[in-house]
Amino acid sequence: VDEPPGRTVRLDDERGLDLLYRVIRPLSPGPLTLDRAGVVAGASIIPAAARTLFVAPLPKTGRPEDFTGLVGHMEASLSPAGPEGKTTLRLSGNADLKLAGTPVQCVDGREPIVVSDRLKGHWPEWTRILTLLTGPECHPRLRLAWYDPKMGDYHNTTGHPTGFRPTGVVATLLATVLLAWAGREAYRLRTCRRWLNRDLAGLPRHRRLERLTKSGVPGPLAARIDHHWQLRETRPTRGPSSPAAKPGDALPWSICRQLAVTIDKRRRHRP
Repeated sequence: VDEPPGRTVRLDDERGLDLLYRVIRPLSPGPLTLDRAGVVAGASIIPAAARTLFVAPLPKTGRPEDFTGLVGHMEASLSPAGPEGKTTLRLSGNADLKLAGTPVQCVDGREPIVVSDRLKGHWPEWTRILTLLTGPECHPRLRLAWYDPKMGDYHNTTGHPTGFRPTGVVATLLATVLLAWAGREAYRLRTCRRWLNRDLAGLPRHRRLERLTKSGVPGPLAARIDHHWQLRETRPTRGPSSPAAKPGDALPWSICRQLAVTIDKRRRHRP
């Protein structure tokens, strides 16, 4: 049980409530009864009704061998602390940082000596800083495993550089690929609409269609473009975005993308 700082709620100029918080971390699955809560009014205590919660067990699939029961979000980093052979271990997150112990080991199996161990702040925004005497030949490695309920899986830093997460690397690569694809598609869309607005603006529909055909646009694609132009021209509203004024802006993204691919192919095969 941890007790983070409470706060005072003012009801009026003369009355107020002092709210006290307690963080309870179950050590085993099953029913958990919360009692001993209430309101202190003068010299008397008004007890609150007890509540029973059911603590679900942690999954066994994917559980690392060095898992010690840490549950929550964790971040850890190792950094040199001067030329005297010391290393600083910094732990943060909303898990029980005190339960992490000293998750550092030298490459030869030795455990470094703890010079200092201090907590800064309060849960959930707290930090644990350890200063370790490692020596020049230690080459410390972080051995830490925890379960993140928000992510729904275990994390293990053993054998990886500090803070390395394979899932994070995969997510970063996927995000990079998606951004590159989105940028490519946006460039194609701009190219298509710029080309159409520049070369076909102000022409009647049959002349626009003739130019598309002469430019090497396939017949089925030209027919789809013409169909969309007809739909837009039959609408009662006319303005600067009409097919006659801006033929490119009148086409949907899917058709403009096919037209842009056609333009790219013509450029690659141009003698």
